[in-house]
This record gives sequence, structure tokens and C-alpha cells, in this order.
Amino acid sequence: MPLRPLSAADLPAVRELAREADAEGFRFVWRFVASLEQQRVALDAAEEFFLAVVENEHVVGFGGVTPDPYSLDPTTGRLRHVYISPGSRRRGIGRALILALETRATFRYQRLRLRTDTPAAARFYERLGYTLSGEPDATHARELTGDLARST
Repeated sequence: MPLRPLSAADLPAVRELAREADAEGFRFVWRFVASLEQQRVALDAAEEFFLAVVENEHVVGFGGVTPDPYSLDPTTGRLRHVYISPGSRRRGIGRALILALETRATFRYQRLRLRTDTPAAARFYERLGYTLSGEPDATHARELTGDLARST
């Protein structure tokens, strides 16, 4: 599936995904929409970037990496706003998105952290090599290496 940088032109598609996410009880996508509308995020910079997952010319998911706002370590990034449309899940799309984000993040970060509040998402990230962090501001973390190949 094609992955490409998320752009301001994708805002209508992200709004539609926010409606889907809201129906599932995930409010973080609307917070991301607000950040996009207020131009508070860099969509394609070295330290902050977001990718879109496109199927049949429609954005079906997205996610990004930013500097971790809870860490003073400039080599720690944060996996942010990862969302895949329910109809596109369980086909490897999320896995491909995370791998692409990690691959690009290795040029800037040595470690990624994230916060999730659902058991299903926790299992997903753990299958991808993230471990429970035990930190108050992140549920999971992963050291980045040059070899991001995974096996499950």
C-alpha cells in the first residue's frame, strides 16, 4: 500500500477519519485535526513528520513522529496520532506504517516512545518490538537501530 507524506490537502480526509475514530471512542484524532487547522504541527520536517496510508486514492490511515515533549533528550522521539480506519485493519497496514515511521525516524532519533490506553493497541506495539516503559509519560518505548526488520 502506498505511503506518502501527509499534507495540508489531506485535512478533509483526516476529518473523516476523525469521525470514525470518534465513533470508536478515540478523541486523539480530533486533537490532531485541531493542530493541523491551527498549523501547530510540521507535516514533513526532519524532526517532525507524518505519513499517510493511501488505498484506492483515499487516505485510510496516518501517523507521525515528533520530538517527545515529555523528554529533555533530543534523541528521543514520540510516535504520535497513529490511526488506521477500521475497515483497513488486520491487513498489515499499521505494521507497514510503523516500520516506515521508524525507518525515517532513525535519521533523527535513537529511541521512540508512545502512550496507548487500549490493550489491543498495547499488544500491537509489543508485537512490533516496543516494551512497557514504566515511565509516567509513556506506556511503551523502543530503541531504534539500523536493522528494523521484524518477525512475529
